[in-house]
Amino acid sequence: MTRSCASAIAAALLFFQAGGRAVEPDRLATTAIPPVPFSAEIPDGLEWEVAISPREKSEKTSEKVPVPPAPEIDEAAAKRLSIYRERLEARTVRGFRACYAAGIRKEILTFGRNVKLERYLKSGRIFYTDAASGRLVIDFREPSASGPVWGVGTFRELSWVCADRYAGVQSFRGKKCHVYRGQARPASPVILEPDRKGPPSEKAEDIPWGQGEGTTAFIDIETLLPVAMEMPGETWIYKIIALHSTVRLPDLYAQKLEQLEKRGEKLRNKYRVNQ
Repeated sequence: MTRSCASAIAAALLFFQAGGRAVEPDRLATTAIPPVPFSAEIPDGLEWEVAISPREKSEKTSEKVPVPPAPEIDEAAAKRLSIYRERLEARTVRGFRACYAAGIRKEILTFGRNVKLERYLKSGRIFYTDAASGRLVIDFREPSASGPVWGVGTFRELSWVCADRYAGVQSFRGKKCHVYRGQARPASPVILEPDRKGPPSEKAEDIPWGQGEGTTAFIDIETLLPVAMEMPGETWIYKIIALHSTVRLPDLYAQKLEQLEKRGEKLRNKYRVNQ
């Protein structure tokens, strides 16, 4: 058998072992730390989208961890469980489109069941319109009733990315990326499955949040902008829409913000102690 023939047979075996798909060498290449480090600060004018999807457990993991049978529950408990899951789905973020410019961040969040909410973040405040009442809501604290907050002028979800967590270079969906490994907080709340005592009560409103481990971030080598972030429970896929977008607060929001700032300045002047 000639050497070329043996190479052809080996290539064919690799092809069929991969389920009929060409094997693409995509291994992590260890390189020196990038001379220009990644910055979680968002460039002014950036507009981007993020798709958030749950990650399924691998077959190896599912074989090692047996799944307990579902507990038997009565009709009333089953109804409560259904309501709980519907509320959880409606509060789970599936993605968002954002734009940041001149200190203002505009977001359109997409929740489960394709429910959307538009909000603006500026000066430590979150502005949005309540879907039920149609009234303007201003949140001062986090977490906001409008959903999780990932910063205003920063990719807060990637604030952990630093030189100490650099792992090398790898391709992600055709893009050559710097790879960082660390920890990050998942965007979606942890789903609580009912235990043997039955599902949560109708009054259960607080959704716990977990702490992700084994997180991997992929940063585009050329643009130094995020491409993806993988966590054990979910995956973020970033898409850059534009680099020179503009955003402004709607008139009603701008008026309310001006009133709040004037009120705050008045209080500061009132209690200011003359030196």
